[in-house]
Amino acid sequence: MAKGVIDGKQAREYELKIKDTKRSKIFDDFILKNVKKGKLIKVCDFACGPGNNIELLKNIVGEIVGVDLS
Repeated sequence: MAKGVIDGKQAREYELKIKDTKRSKIFDDFILKNVKKGKLIKVCDFACGPGNNIELLKNIVGEIVGVDLS
């Protein structure tokens, strides 16, 4: 996981529910196709849950911050 990502019990349980679903594959493909790439790009992922989008983008943008209340 990315540096600073909180990996608590609730986050792990949520991730198991949504992982490897058709919806998440479609969403991942959409994000990768439409997010600008580059070291100058900064992303804030609100309601990031276990950080799936952070993992997806960590090598194609310059900085990522995830915020979640869980």
